[in-house]
Amino acid sequence: MASKSLKMDHEEVFTELDQISKRLQGDGLPPEANAEERQLHLWQQLLSAEAKLQSVSTELQTLRTQQANEMKEVESYVAHIRTLLEERECLTAEYERDNDDLRHELHQIKHQQEIQSKEMTEMLSQEDLGEIGLSSPSEQVAYLLVERATLLERLEAAEGKLESHTLAVNTNNSDHREYIQLMGENLRQQREDMHKTMDHMTKCSSQSPWRKLFGLRRSAQSKHNMTPAHSEEISRERTERQRLERDLEEASRRLAMAHQDIRRLNNELDAAKNNNQDPCDMMKLQRAKEQNDRLDAENRTLRERVHVIESEKKNLMDQVTKSNTAKDDLKSKSSESENCLSSVPAQEKDQIHKRCQEAVEDGLVQVRELQRQLQRLRKEQEELEERNEELEALLGEAQNASKEERHRHEGEVEGLLRRIKSLEAELKKQDAQDKILKSGEEVKTTESYLHVHLRDSSQERMALLEARLTEEKEWRKQLELDLTAAQAALKKDKEALQIGERELKKLRLEVSGLQTECQQGKTLIKSLTQVKGEKAVLEEKVAQMERAHSRLQSELEHFKDSNQTQGRMMENRLQADLTQEQVDSLNVKLSSLRFSHDTMREEMASERQKIAELQAELSNAVHLKLEAEGKRDRLELEVQRLSKQLQWHQEQLSSAKEALCCSQKPEQKTANTGPRPYSVEKESVEGLDQLSSLKNKINVLEDKLEAERQLACQHQMVLQAQINEAQAHIKSQDSVLSQKAEEAKQMKQDVQRAQSLFTSAEKELRYEKEKSMDLKRHNTLLEQEKLKLGAELKQAQSKLVQVEQKLQTQDAECERHQQKIRELEMQLIRSSTNGSTTASLQEELQAERARLIAADKKVLELQQQLKNAQHQLRVEEARAGESSRLERDSRDLSDSLSALRAQQQEEHITRKLLEQREEELQQQVRSLRLKEASLNRTNTELSHRVQQLDTRLSILDAELNKIREEAKTSQRSNQKLQEDLVVSQQECEKLQEELQQVLLQLDARIRKYHEKQSQHKTKLHQAKQVFLKATAQRDSTIQKLENDLALASSLSYKEKERINAVMMENEKLLEEKRELLRRINEAEDMGSKGMRTASTVQHRVNVLEVENRQLQDRTMKLSNQVSSLERALRNAESFYSLENAKKMFPSDGFSEGVLHASTLSLTSGPCDHVDILDAICHAKVSKRMVLDGTKTSVSTQQPSEQGYLNLTSPLVTPTSAKDVEETPDGNDQV
Repeated sequence: MASKSLKMDHEEVFTELDQISKRLQGDGLPPEANAEERQLHLWQQLLSAEAKLQSVSTELQTLRTQQANEMKEVESYVAHIRTLLEERECLTAEYERDNDDLRHELHQIKHQQEIQSKEMTEMLSQEDLGEIGLSSPSEQVAYLLVERATLLERLEAAEGKLESHTLAVNTNNSDHREYIQLMGENLRQQREDMHKTMDHMTKCSSQSPWRKLFGLRRSAQSKHNMTPAHSEEISRERTERQRLERDLEEASRRLAMAHQDIRRLNNELDAAKNNNQDPCDMMKLQRAKEQNDRLDAENRTLRERVHVIESEKKNLMDQVTKSNTAKDDLKSKSSESENCLSSVPAQEKDQIHKRCQEAVEDGLVQVRELQRQLQRLRKEQEELEERNEELEALLGEAQNASKEERHRHEGEVEGLLRRIKSLEAELKKQDAQDKILKSGEEVKTTESYLHVHLRDSSQERMALLEARLTEEKEWRKQLELDLTAAQAALKKDKEALQIGERELKKLRLEVSGLQTECQQGKTLIKSLTQVKGEKAVLEEKVAQMERAHSRLQSELEHFKDSNQTQGRMMENRLQADLTQEQVDSLNVKLSSLRFSHDTMREEMASERQKIAELQAELSNAVHLKLEAEGKRDRLELEVQRLSKQLQWHQEQLSSAKEALCCSQKPEQKTANTGPRPYSVEKESVEGLDQLSSLKNKINVLEDKLEAERQLACQHQMVLQAQINEAQAHIKSQDSVLSQKAEEAKQMKQDVQRAQSLFTSAEKELRYEKEKSMDLKRHNTLLEQEKLKLGAELKQAQSKLVQVEQKLQTQDAECERHQQKIRELEMQLIRSSTNGSTTASLQEELQAERARLIAADKKVLELQQQLKNAQHQLRVEEARAGESSRLERDSRDLSDSLSALRAQQQEEHITRKLLEQREEELQQQVRSLRLKEASLNRTNTELSHRVQQLDTRLSILDAELNKIREEAKTSQRSNQKLQEDLVVSQQECEKLQEELQQVLLQLDARIRKYHEKQSQHKTKLHQAKQVFLKATAQRDSTIQKLENDLALASSLSYKEKERINAVMMENEKLLEEKRELLRRINEAEDMGSKGMRTASTVQHRVNVLEVENRQLQDRTMKLSNQVSSLERALRNAESFYSLENAKKMFPSDGFSEGVLHASTLSLTSGPCDHVDILDAICHAKVSKRMVLDGTKTSVSTQQPSEQGYLNLTSPLVTPTSAKDVEETPDGNDQV
């Protein structure tokens, strides 16, 4: 067995040696090499492999460091995202709270409206008016007003009855004379007062517009007889009254203008609520505030003047009425009532204007609250925008870094793969050389051991590298997924915030609408209650007047008092209507200002687009002008060609006319001479051919002329259209350029204004950015302190718990202070103390405000400095002592107030003046409440931050545990590393030489890096040059555009000149066209004449054809007559033979027989005597004697007519003969 194992070992050794020799042969060693050569070769391979391993280890270390840095960055980024998410949650919680508060307010408002409506229905049902409660408030008010009017009519009727009754009673009184004397003395005193007031009125220059606003009634003038002195006084008073009325009208106009300004400003303020993005809103609001303050001051001065004038006017009116009624003894009571009216205190008049002042003050308070809300919303929006920008920047950096790292890792992996391949190739070479080497077992064993060790180490390192690469890839994928999830969450958060803002805006609008509706309902309820009170008073008065006549004076006084209250009610209603109108107008103006601001922005963008479009249009216009010039040249050439064609056609027309004239002359000759039928036929055929050819030529020429006319008209229309378009385009461009120049000027002015506004806004933004930077620095300092105080967090937690408890105690104390302040307010409302006490209370309230401000500052110091918590607690204890002192002071004040309650009945007059001050105190208290709410918010923020610190502490604890675990693992790894160090110290001596090579490589790489930097610098320089070239090209393009504009202007001027020349040429062409049309008309006339001649020729040809047919018929008849003549010749021969026989017989009988035979022969058919004679002569010349006898007999019976076509046969009808006779006549006429 031992021998077998030895054999196996030897075989394995031999196989390994064979592999080594093969590897060495593959590396290039010959098989005959010594052991020393092989050792040297292996040693060199070992050194190279170790150098490669060292380089790979250094690269792995760099990769690990980069990975650790990246992990740190990613962790910081994730922590930042977590903080952002927490802040988002806080914001959403705040928005939800706001929504809940607004919903609660809505519910309260609806509940108040329901309560008011129930109160209205109950009040109406109590007075048996339940049916009216179902109707709308406007219908209820209308119903009550109608009842009021009816009651007033009843009262007037009752007053008339009472006056008649008083007349009857006063006539019967015995003390009437004494009363008259007293009245006379009163009248004298009144006259003296009248003169004094007149002098005073002439001196005073104040104006009152409140006559129209509050519906002052004129006193009735007396219609009784007056003395001339009294009439003069009345005329003077009328003139002064007219003057005062004019002044009042002017003042009312001014007030209307002031109200319009107030409405405009209110509208601007409403627009400023929604325009959160405009940077100039604060400036506008400040200006609006200043204008409101000015208008308030003017209104106050006007009110004071109005009060003075009203008092003086009432005195005058009372004196006028007294002077008018002095002569009538029956109206003494009315004068006394007017004196009573004149003694109305001025304090009651001041109550009329309180509502206006309250409305104005409420409006100012609302404006301030809206400004605060706008500032808060702007700050939130800016913070959100900054956070979004930071997140986007971080995301972009992370993406870029991940891309760069991917590229870097890919390059490193490729390099590692190449090195692995090279190592494998070297190992293969070594295996080939090892196979060759067979001598030396010990050397072979050592070499095999080294090879195996190298292979194992290289494989392990490769596996580690691949595992790390896979881990890095997975880690990067997870990072990408986290980034995408964070981006999606941020988008969702933005959308949720936008939705929440929209809902808040809607809820605020609804709340404002409901508030206005509540105010309207309150005013209606007040008006209803007042109307009901008036109704009850009036009903009681009517009953009293009907029951008892003895209480006339008291009832009249009450009635007049009620009239005054009604006038005040009307005045208050008018004031309410005016304020509502002002609010509406201000809303409209603010909306218009918003719209104008948006339109200005859109116009700026549109004008920029228009400028670019204008530049493009200018370039297009230049191209169009050049094309128009080419088209004009072409059209000129076409006009010349058309003129040549017209001349050629004119020549053709003249030649055609000459041909027609030549054709007409031979026709006339033939008509005059009357040729024979055969020549007429030939000439007619030739004439017809010529006429047809002429007709065809004329038609062709007419078609050509019409086509050329149409072309010429089309070309002219096209030219005119192009010219008109060019003119219109030039005009439009000129107008557009002028408009754009004006718009550019306006835009420059607007831009200057906007720049001034933007500079102010930029200053504010810089100030706010500086604040934010300071806050950020402070936050960084706090974070550093947090890192330092990691060990002391547990102690700080206990301290924080104590601080929270103390804060809770402080909150309870603040609530107690609030309750005390409320009690003080109630006591102030119930008690109308003197001015000194109110001043002292104001000072105390100011002191409390200062203390509250100090408390706010100290709370902030608690947030910033946790170490100084004990010192702050001591300060808070001191504050608690101060609060106890304040409690004592409040108790003393309550004692003083209880002592002052006894003086309430004596100080009714001063109470009204102090109410205004109390309202100011209420406003101050509201501001204090707002500050308390802000303190509560800060406390909630502190608690939230404490929670954040707790969460961070938990995170830090988890991280500490992780670090401890990592420390344990690191200790283990250190132990392993110590073991590795023992081995590596042995290898360090070997690696020093390789370090020198690495340093050389580093130097080469550094040189390459410097070369790349120089190349980068050159590229930057080239980019700068390119940028400079681009700017130069842009400047050159601008100059070219300016030159193009100059060229366009010059070309437009030249085009105008050319257009004028073209117009002149068009006029010339039109004149030529007219001449051509005249010639064409002449040619058409000549053609019509030729057509007429052709028609006459055709008629003649038809007549000749008829005559030819007649001649053919005659020839046929003549052939028949020839046969008859042969018979006659035979008869003649027989007659000659008979003459020979007559010689034997007598001559009478024979002659009668011959004549009878001749007549029979002649009458048997129509014949022409001349033709017959010619035929006889040709037949037999020898028989002339018989023919002479026949000629003489025929001449005696029928005269011979010599002429062409004048012989008529008996078969021809008379109509045909007439036609034959008319044709030569017609020919002669032609």
